[in-house]
Amino acid sequence: AAGLSCFAETNITDYEPVSKNDVRGDEPFVFLRVVGDSMYPLFMEGDLVLVRCQSSVDSGSYAVVMLHVFVYSAWYAR
Repeated sequence: AAGLSCFAETNITDYEPVSKNDVRGDEPFVFLRVVGDSMYPLFMEGDLVLVRCQSSVDSGSYAVVMLHVFVYSAWYAR
């Protein structure tokens, strides 16, 4: 969600085909549907965003972060 909290793992609505070039590495990937407008205009309500599941965030990257029971999206710069 880009503004509201929800749990992606409990709200699977569909599956999307993806090129192998878009999902390199050993980490799993998921699509998340954007809800809310806190990341507008980069991500708009209803957009599907391909997210790599990993335990760290690279500097200059966007991240979907779960902190306690809330989910946030943000740009990260170190």
